[in-house]
Amino acid sequence: MVRSFAADVTRWTKKTKLSGEVVLRKVAFDGYRGLLFRSPVDTGRFRGNWRISIGFTDRTTTEATSSAGPGAPPTTGEASQAILALGRVRWRDSIHISNSLPYAEVLEAGSSNQAPNGILSQTFHELRANVHRNVVAVSRRR
Repeated sequence: MVRSFAADVTRWTKKTKLSGEVVLRKVAFDGYRGLLFRSPVDTGRFRGNWRISIGFTDRTTTEATSSAGPGAPPTTGEASQAILALGRVRWRDSIHISNSLPYAEVLEAGSSNQAPNGILSQTFHELRANVHRNVVAVSRRR
């Protein structure tokens, strides 16, 4: 049986009786964190260019770099940026997490030894599995 990611999130929201906004923020922050964690780091510019926006795709880039190495959790600044953006999220909003550097697609295709299986695809699969696992766990408790 194939289920959609949105359906899994909706079920989790209903089963836990948590606010849809709380669940949406949690899933989005976990996704952002996963992208940072998986981002290959040479200069730190790629990791420093992940953007979160609500209702549109932020295509801006910056020369700023992240001081954290590959596999590290978000820095205080990265986490603050995510929390600030996600604080405005309302249920059913579309959350866009993007990286518009010209080489982002090449990295996603596995060109880096630090992320040979990509970044976005691996993070999305992990998010989906975690949401599904949470729905199942809550369902068993009820």
